[in-house]
Amino acid sequence: MKSREERIEYIRRVHKAALDDNISKNYYTIKHWRGKPLYRKVIQIDSEYLMFRIENSRTEIQQLSYIRSKSLPSDFFNDPESYLVQQAQEEILINMVRNKGKDLLDDLRLRKQEDPCIITYDGYLVNGNRRTSALKSLDERYIECVVLPEDTTPKDIYFLEQQLQISEDFREEYHWINELRNIRKGLEDTRLNFTEKELANNLRLDLKDLRVKLKMLDLVDAFLIWKNIKGQYDYSKLDDAEEV
Repeated sequence: MKSREERIEYIRRVHKAALDDNISKNYYTIKHWRGKPLYRKVIQIDSEYLMFRIENSRTEIQQLSYIRSKSLPSDFFNDPESYLVQQAQEEILINMVRNKGKDLLDDLRLRKQEDPCIITYDGYLVNGNRRTSALKSLDERYIECVVLPEDTTPKDIYFLEQQLQISEDFREEYHWINELRNIRKGLEDTRLNFTEKELANNLRLDLKDLRVKLKMLDLVDAFLIWKNIKGQYDYSKLDDAEEV
């Protein structure tokens, strides 16, 4: 695993070389970026310079389960730069891929990577975490990526995740509680400071439907408190309780 400084220097260098290459026209479009499309050059990044995003709403309850199963401290995942944390996140992601069946692995083995991952300028995967874990398990060293601007904010990343979440492919295997926790985060995280109306627009929901989702999470919280297991969103009996 490379240091943050090494990752930044390497990614800048590779990105600049790609921009200076007038022959390759391989660009990827992020459809909604600060109100307009963002066109970014596709580059090949050595996987040693990529980091799994720990603030990944898709894996929140899986992280809780991992902490409990390994008897780890509750703040184990707080340091994304930790080698042990990155190892744990990769284990979670590849288990998610394998639990889904062989489809994704077989498709990547046959077709290789068809869509680039989206990364920050310091190498964190905003989109493509599972795909990268799968490619690495297939001994693929270089990953196609597009790099977000260096002035990208936590709010930009959250907005992008929300936009991707509404697509059918991205929602696959997105646990319903992870989705609700992601929505609440937009209102409670001071780095984001979204309004309910902004969140509803991002998710293409009516304000009423958004509030229903938030109320669902309030009910989950009340249930977990009643069970004396406050905050244990990985409680197995919640898996199939969305309709309830």
